[in-house]
Amino acid sequence: SNVSVPSLTLSGGTLGGSGNLTVSGNFSVPGASATLSGTGTLTTLGTSSVNMASASGGYLYLQNGKTWVNQGVLNLAGDDYLYFTNATNTLVNDTGATLNITTSSTSPISTGSGTTNVSNLGTLNYNTASSGTLTASTFTNAGTVNVQSGTLALNASGEDSGAYVVGTSGGTTARLNLAGGARTWSSASSVSGLGALAVSGGTVNANGSLALANTGSLITVSGGTLNLGAPVSGTLAPVQINSGALNVNTSSNVSVPSLTLSGGTLGGSGNLTVSGNFSVPSASATLSGTGTLTTLGTSTINLADASNGDLTLRDGKTWVNRGVLNLAGNDGLYFTNATNTLVNDTGATLNITTSSTSPISTGSGTTNVSNLGTLNYNTASSGTLTASTFTNAGTVNVQSGTLALNASGED
Repeated sequence: SNVSVPSLTLSGGTLGGSGNLTVSGNFSVPGASATLSGTGTLTTLGTSSVNMASASGGYLYLQNGKTWVNQGVLNLAGDDYLYFTNATNTLVNDTGATLNITTSSTSPISTGSGTTNVSNLGTLNYNTASSGTLTASTFTNAGTVNVQSGTLALNASGEDSGAYVVGTSGGTTARLNLAGGARTWSSASSVSGLGALAVSGGTVNANGSLALANTGSLITVSGGTLNLGAPVSGTLAPVQINSGALNVNTSSNVSVPSLTLSGGTLGGSGNLTVSGNFSVPSASATLSGTGTLTTLGTSTINLADASNGDLTLRDGKTWVNRGVLNLAGNDGLYFTNATNTLVNDTGATLNITTSSTSPISTGSGTTNVSNLGTLNYNTASSGTLTASTFTNAGTVNVQSGTLALNASGED
């Protein structure tokens, strides 16, 4: 039967066994290390404090099938952490409960062997100046996660129906980093606030509200894959893709105030509008998928590779330029696989100043280039535009050099 104690102090040693224990008052772990072990469930109703004496980071072990259900307030403080190992161990922050993570540990929740499951049904507050990684087999959020300062990295799979609120503190932007695993945000989930979202590993399927403030903060993809599902719509935060992939698979238009494609892939079947600047400063990058990219501001293709860089359009991509598109440096646009299209729209300008001898080139598939606005060719070299079709219903100014058209078309 259940056993209850009014308080528990675990200064060292082990609390174990197969039976259940409820702590109705305070639970304190002040020692250098201690262990929760066995298949019994520990339920804490009061204030639990893990703030150990070890100056080099203390830890509370959960091992051998342990389940800890916090139904009060759990404070993980100092420079300490929870370490899960052996068999399947579980931490539940229950409905109405609060988990405060203020520890400076870079691994506030970590996993050795076995399976670690962490479930937040209440409120999880992450508030520390450092970056901390929650490493588990699964982390699920059906409550609210507040990233108030620092960077909270989740290296765990899971399905979320709750809210992530990413804020700022003292002028510093907090960050939620999805660092590994397979994560799905359901239609009931939301990510909001003035902070930043990063995807640095794994796969994230975003099917809920992605309502980070659309100025100041960033959505960064630097590894892994971020898939924007059908329910995502409206204006998102500025986007930077360094590596990995951002796939826009939405059913309605999505807009971003700016886009930097430093590497990796912008893909998907949905449409994306960049209302401000679009920059491609890296050695290579890719636009992929059947969705249409529309750029309204200044787009600059000037890659870092000294021996010619390429921005690749592939797999059915359409790019509509309605602003100013600068193809500069020694770089080119490379079209391949399926039918890909570039439209320089009415009122728009395409400036080709690159020294590349192939500013627009084609691999496999069909390449269609349409100029409805103004195309300025201004370079000392000779460049060949190679496409299946090139049509000009606007103005082409060949200001210097030689522009060679290797394409069919009606002008």
